[in-house]
Amino acid sequence: MAKTNLVLALIVLGAVSLACTFLKGGSANSAYGVGEIQNSPVPHVDDKEPFPAMSTDTINNLVREMPELAKHRESILEAERSALNGIFNEVRARSEYPTDSQSLFLARARVDGNDISQFHLIPAAYGADDPPPVPDMGGLEYHLIGHQAGFFTPDFGKMRDTDLGRTKEVKIKTDTTGEVIAVIATNVGKDGTVTSEISTTINMPVMGLNANSKFKLKGNQCPTADGEIDIAIELSTNGRAGSAGSTIYDKTITAKLQATVNDSAEIATMDFDLKQGTRSTAGGRQVYIETTQAGKSTNGTYEGFSFGDANIVRASSQAQASDAELSHAGLNDDFFLAVGVLENAKARWQGGGCVKIVADSPGTVAVNSTTQIPVKVIHLVDGADVPSKLESALSGGESIEPQLMPKTAGTLSYVAPGETGKSATIKLTATSKRGIAKLDLTAATGGASYQIVGGLDDWHTDSRVCDVMKPFKLTGSYGISMNLSGGLSGTYTYSGQFQTHGSGTYTITLPDGPGKPGKMVGTGPGSAMGHSGSGTENYTLTPIPPCN
Repeated sequence: MAKTNLVLALIVLGAVSLACTFLKGGSANSAYGVGEIQNSPVPHVDDKEPFPAMSTDTINNLVREMPELAKHRESILEAERSALNGIFNEVRARSEYPTDSQSLFLARARVDGNDISQFHLIPAAYGADDPPPVPDMGGLEYHLIGHQAGFFTPDFGKMRDTDLGRTKEVKIKTDTTGEVIAVIATNVGKDGTVTSEISTTINMPVMGLNANSKFKLKGNQCPTADGEIDIAIELSTNGRAGSAGSTIYDKTITAKLQATVNDSAEIATMDFDLKQGTRSTAGGRQVYIETTQAGKSTNGTYEGFSFGDANIVRASSQAQASDAELSHAGLNDDFFLAVGVLENAKARWQGGGCVKIVADSPGTVAVNSTTQIPVKVIHLVDGADVPSKLESALSGGESIEPQLMPKTAGTLSYVAPGETGKSATIKLTATSKRGIAKLDLTAATGGASYQIVGGLDDWHTDSRVCDVMKPFKLTGSYGISMNLSGGLSGTYTYSGQFQTHGSGTYTITLPDGPGKPGKMVGTGPGSAMGHSGSGTENYTLTPIPPCN
């Protein structure tokens, strides 16, 4: 993925007054949701890293109300990660989506190439007697979930029957009995839209703990022919703990992401519609707050986002001004989740996951030759031609034209160098509003390729030689093999049936130059069945197409 810094909000909730009129519905100021976007980095994510736990937020909130659950926190979340990755490891191993080798490891942040922080997703286990504060990741875990979940959602054109469902069960390894089940289900609608669901269930009967999390993504992550992205996502997480499930924490966040991609395969505009609903029994009160918020970026950057006021859809009668934090946290997490999904989609379309270049390497060519290379770009999902800007760069001799093709399809012209034994790499980069693709083509002047025919007496050969300037072999009658040193003159040895062996020297003459007909003469002593002798072999060299 391109090394661009993501700038997202880490909003500080100030003093607010939650008026009764707002509780009944209407608009509230930005303190209830995502406000001004500030310079706050979020990491590039390495798709090879493990899938994160999905129930961290729920378990953290239950721990705050039930400190005795704290000592099991890490075991619970580790079991959930194990169950999820038990499903995804197979998907990861055969994924066709390329990833940027320069991506950072999971949960690492970078600004202008400098590491600024190391986030630890799972702290050391702690006991119930004096538990430390539960970590607040400021929405980072939601960014990671969104990014990784997007990575494991295939496009319609890449679906396999085996992608339609997996289940993995892992037992929690603690002193308390329990289990975690993770499920992934992928389906394709009649319109080709992919829907992917990832869900987990955590059961810990002795603690009265039951937690469920589900992530759902609908839509294709490759831009349309008009450069449009349209994705709907939902993450619900809920938990019950204690006697008769008296401690409750539920949260559902949904987002509709719409973006446009320009001809440089960069995001041009973004529209996010966010919604959150949170239920909590913290402090002994039954509280539920549901809010929405919309934001737009007209320049395709996160610092360019402008959010309207949060709209309070519903709030329970016991909600207080301090509960505005539930709305703020929910919408902020929703924003991070949406950004994670969109950034994964961007990495896909910019990393060759949506389009590809179709062109053949020139391979072995004659010196000073010119090779025409037809080039086009197609979409990996629907197979349609994708008019793209094509840049070509040559490493090695001699030349490639044009170096810039404004729009594919078209034809490149490669001119080979005037020497044998030279190689070149033609690096192609195609860019359009449907994505970026790269392809390396190879070419080499393999030297003088000839069909060599001739011999002496009973020895006869009719052998193809791809480069007489390098060591080569002639084979023929009586199983005789002749090994020549290569070049226009040199030495040879031969051996074969009937105790045949010998050595000598040879000379190649090419009166009209390389690639034109010539002759070879060899002479030297040899023997067969104990009888020695010498003589002169004569061969004709007929040019053939370059070969390997």
